[in-house]
Formats: sequence, structure tokens, C-alpha cells
Amino acid sequence: MPPPRPLRVGLLDNPLSGRNRDGVDPLRRARSAEPGLRQRLVRTPADVAAALADFGADGVDLVVVNGGDGTVQAALTAVHRDRLFAAPPLLALLPSGTTNMIAGDVGLRGGRAAALGRVLAWARDPARPFALVERAVVRTQAAPGAEPVFGMFFGTGAIAHGIRYYRSRILPWGVRGELGAGLALARYLLALARGREIAAVPITASVDGGPAEPATRLLLLVTTLHRLVLGIRPFWGREPGALRLTAVAARPRRVLRALPALLRGRPSRHGTPEHGYLSRNAREIRLQFDAEYTLDGEMRTADSRQGSVVLTDGGRACFVRC
Repeated sequence: MPPPRPLRVGLLDNPLSGRNRDGVDPLRRARSAEPGLRQRLVRTPADVAAALADFGADGVDLVVVNGGDGTVQAALTAVHRDRLFAAPPLLALLPSGTTNMIAGDVGLRGGRAAALGRVLAWARDPARPFALVERAVVRTQAAPGAEPVFGMFFGTGAIAHGIRYYRSRILPWGVRGELGAGLALARYLLALARGREIAAVPITASVDGGPAEPATRLLLLVTTLHRLVLGIRPFWGREPGALRLTAVAARPRRVLRALPALLRGRPSRHGTPEHGYLSRNAREIRLQFDAEYTLDGEMRTADSRQGSVVLTDGGRACFVRC
């Protein structure tokens, strides 16, 4: 059902996000046409939290994020951890970052100016056609007592290496978005298919209270997204639980036969745990390792001496598409 009244809208603007750094503002006309739009300039997670605290006090129902995956993560963290709203606001995402993986799954479609115009028109008249997309949120606690972070994608191993490679070797050429991420992904898949050794990470994992199992992983990811870069869906678990866990062994077998199906989320007789491919759903995942990892594109480092990195179901977020 559409909302019963026009919505109050707040816009988070991050000028440091990838596509916003060129100094050109394609949203200027759409902004100026909406005098009641509440706008805040944000550069850091603290800025995002302060802006959302103001929006919550002002009764904002819909938050539009003009930023990248890191800005979305900061907004989800402020909403779900800090409880700044009486009820979680609706979110609308403009793909204004470098990779925009979250927006690729649940964000607004088309050009950013047109997308902002559509969502503002819908907020004025919620009877217009629209869709709400619900996703679970990943709550990540880096160590006991640490402040949790709420986002939608965790990755380590080749994923962290790939992000570093993309930022140092591809992004300087101006290649952004899914194309840039796809080039980095293709490099690692080609190396894997050719049997080249890629640095792996020893990880001890416990899923849903099960035993702690050590293994050396080429990569490990946890997400609540239904689609990753280039539309790949590398998860095929069928268990209950909102967290989608996929892990690949350090030396997987039958790579060329397994990958085509697994990247589309289809079980395969070649893509089995015995051959080095694991995917399952979970409610809680505990990881002990010493390596770099990413949360929605933001890089961090795990230290097993401080305890496990714990990922749990952090609630739900609703995204507007119109």
C-alpha cells in the first residue's frame, strides 16, 4: 500500500563519493524544484549520524542517499545502531559512489537527476507507481565490546586484494562502477582458471553456534544483497537465515566447470564442498583471522587476538524504487 500522505524527504549529499568528485552537480535542477527538501552535506560517518539525528527530530520519512556504498553503510549504521527515528525511514539510493554495489541491487534506476526527480515526485504523491524492496542488514562487530557497524557486504581474501588492485591499478585510469569492479574480478577469475596461486587467508569459522572449523580460504564473503557487481549471484545455500555465506578453498578444483553455474547462484555437481566451494545461509557467523577485510568497500583489518569478528542479522531496511 502507498503511504497515506506526502512524505518528508531528507537528502544526504556526500561530495567525496566517487561520481560526485568532479564538481558537476547533475541534481541541481531537481533540488531547486523542491523547496521543502531537507539537505545536508556529509563527508564522514559522524556527519551522516548528525544529519540523520536532525532528520529524525524533524519527522523525515524518506532519506535519499547521494553517495556510495560507504555512505549507505554509515546511514544504515546510524539508523539501526543509534535508533535516531521513531520508525526506520524509507531509503532511496542514487548511484553516486565508485562501485555502487548496494545501489546496483536496491537503488534507483536511470540517470541520477531523473531518478531524484522521480522519487521526489513520488514523495509528494505516493499514489504514483512505486516498489519497495526489503533487504536484511548485516550487523558486524569487529571484537567484543566494539561498536557494531551495519551494512550489506563483508568480504576477505581475494575480495580485499581485488579492491586494492582496483583502486591502485584500474581506478587511476578513470574506470569506475561495475566496469572497473568487473575488470578486477576478471583478473582474479582468469588467474584462478589458469591455476595460478593466489594468496589465501587462514580462517576459523563457526556458523549458527556450530563447531569452530579452521580452513584456508581463497575468499569468503557474507552479504544480504541479491545481486553483486555485474549481476553475479554467487550464493546457492538453501538453509534458513538472512546472511548469505560463500567461501572458496585456497586450491579449489574443477574451476572452469564449477564457476559458470556458481556465479549465477546455481548448484553444480562440480561446485561442492569436496571440490572447495561452500555456500549456505546463516543467522550468525563468527570468524577468527588476521587479514584485511572490507565492509561495503571500507577497508579494515581483523586481529584474532582481539576476538572473533561476529556477523549477525541486523534487522531490515526498505528501499524505494519508482
